[in-house]
Amino acid sequence: MTLYRKTILAIGATLVALLLLVYAVSQATLMHSFEQVEATNTINNVQRAYWAVMADLEELKTTIIDWSRWDDTYQFASDGNQAFINDNLMDSTFHNIGINLALVLNQRGEVVYQKAFDLEAGTAISPPASLRTYLQPRDLLITHLTTFNIVSGIIHLPEGELFVVSAPILTSSQQGPINGTLIFGRYLSQRLFTQIGSSLKLSVAVQSFTSTDLSADFQAAKNALIAGEPNFVLPLNDERVAGYQTIRDIYGHPILLLQIEMGRGIYRQGQNSLSYFVVALIVVGVSLAIVVLFLLDRGILRRLQSLSHAVTEVRTTGNLGMRANIQGADELATLAQGLNSMLEALATSRREVETSNTRLQQTNAQLSRLNDELEQRVSERTLALSEANDQLRQEIAERQQAQGQLAQARDQALEALRLKNQILANVSHDARTPLTSIILHAELLQRGSYGEIDAKQKEKLGNVLLSARQLLTFFNNMLGEAQITNGKINLADEPFMPVQLIADIMATVQPIVERKKLICTTEIDTMLPPALRGDAERLKQIVTNLIDNAIKFTDQGQINVRLYKRDDAHWCIEVKDSGRGIPEEAQSRIFEAFWQVDGSVTRDANRGVGLGLSIVKQLVTMMDGQISVNSAPQRGTTFTIALPLVLPAPTTTATTINAVESIPA
Repeated sequence: MTLYRKTILAIGATLVALLLLVYAVSQATLMHSFEQVEATNTINNVQRAYWAVMADLEELKTTIIDWSRWDDTYQFASDGNQAFINDNLMDSTFHNIGINLALVLNQRGEVVYQKAFDLEAGTAISPPASLRTYLQPRDLLITHLTTFNIVSGIIHLPEGELFVVSAPILTSSQQGPINGTLIFGRYLSQRLFTQIGSSLKLSVAVQSFTSTDLSADFQAAKNALIAGEPNFVLPLNDERVAGYQTIRDIYGHPILLLQIEMGRGIYRQGQNSLSYFVVALIVVGVSLAIVVLFLLDRGILRRLQSLSHAVTEVRTTGNLGMRANIQGADELATLAQGLNSMLEALATSRREVETSNTRLQQTNAQLSRLNDELEQRVSERTLALSEANDQLRQEIAERQQAQGQLAQARDQALEALRLKNQILANVSHDARTPLTSIILHAELLQRGSYGEIDAKQKEKLGNVLLSARQLLTFFNNMLGEAQITNGKINLADEPFMPVQLIADIMATVQPIVERKKLICTTEIDTMLPPALRGDAERLKQIVTNLIDNAIKFTDQGQINVRLYKRDDAHWCIEVKDSGRGIPEEAQSRIFEAFWQVDGSVTRDANRGVGLGLSIVKQLVTMMDGQISVNSAPQRGTTFTIALPLVLPAPTTTATTINAVESIPA
């Protein structure tokens, strides 16, 4: 298929797709708007018909007011005198005021007078016996709580639906007491709805709401109105549309379905408008497609055809001297220039290839000679490689033997490491007992428990206690390292109080702080719960090691220990000092066992074996926590430990809080 045909098909398909899309959108929006206008107009008309029906009821209501507020009617309700009947309740009266039924009841609800009249035949008929159902004590029709209470509406009788109006009987001056009830009734005849339809220029019809033999459109309207809609509109066909509304009885129950039927002029106007719009759109679209196709043909397609002809000529004849003649300064002209340049380059390349073929033949002869020489060298090298393979196999066997020896040495080293850890654990454990005894007796001597001592002796005992506590810390760290290495540490999970934890730690480190004349402060965030769960002893060991490390490398200034709640799931311990700081290149190794920033024996802080921070790191990891360091030389160091926030059980929490409150200030 040629490009010209493809262009025509693409433009045509695009035009058809756009027309269909615009038609669909117009159908969905424009026609929907006309349908909404039609529905609104239909609802307005059905409401007009409804109020026309209600106007007939209002007319009957006006009539009964004149009769019920009359001294003669007031007297008649008491004595039922025949003169009132003869003078006022003749057949002509029923015909003149247009009622089918009149009832007069006295104060006790007894019927004083009742008469029914056929307006179409002009004769009196028997009153409907079914009316007695609505004349029971406390019924809406005969119960009037005030002198202005007038009941009007529709009731259903086997003889048909009846407009009924009930009013209290009063004197001509509208004074009470109420002396009974006057009831007028008028059957809803088809003649009434015909008159309403004629006056409104509509087709009006009604059907009983409770009928089981409703037509399909009335049944659809009933279902919609039962669902809660106040009105319902139903297009019957392309020419007619119907609107429906419920008419309720005096008790508020649906009794009739009112229908108005009218022509669909608005809908037809919408269809005509849509048709005119689509025709105009087609004319504009076809015109635009013709113009676009003309411009494409003049500006692109013909020039592409000329370019294609030139390429085909070169391909079929092999004539590289052929040139494409495309005038202009656009992309096609640039393409033609590029094609001409390519043809020139191909012609040059063809000449170079021919020259190269000659040289290639000469080169092939040289390669054949070199190939023979190469085969001879390969044979020699293959022999040498075979000898080298034999030597390599011997070296592999020797290496396998060496690897076996290395594995044996590794096992011996691991056993030695286990024995070393066991020895460290035993030495640390055995050394703690006499050290504890030394610390205890030194404290007793310092307090004067064995007699008075002078200031010099007290100072020396202080040095003994300081050294003993540091030595105890060293042994505790070595024991902890051995236990961690052997996997013999079991973390406790018990309630503890952060306040008490800090107090115990400060009691241990305060003598060392005072000895170096430093300031050590503590801070506990008020948002931190008063009681937590965890291993308090290991936490003391962690914080003590961090404070001890801060004391070693802080010559002057202060150390701050802070406990705070980071978020709902974590709490933090922060130990901050104003000491020498840690170089950045050393911060990645400070948590390694037996490694120190200054490992020389001449360092001024020549204490410890480099286990403190290693144990801290390992204990924090075992507690599912994280430790970080922020430091710079001469700017101090801050260690921050983040641990999971675990609260004790409610009963335990209450007990713990009471315990906190009992600690003396």
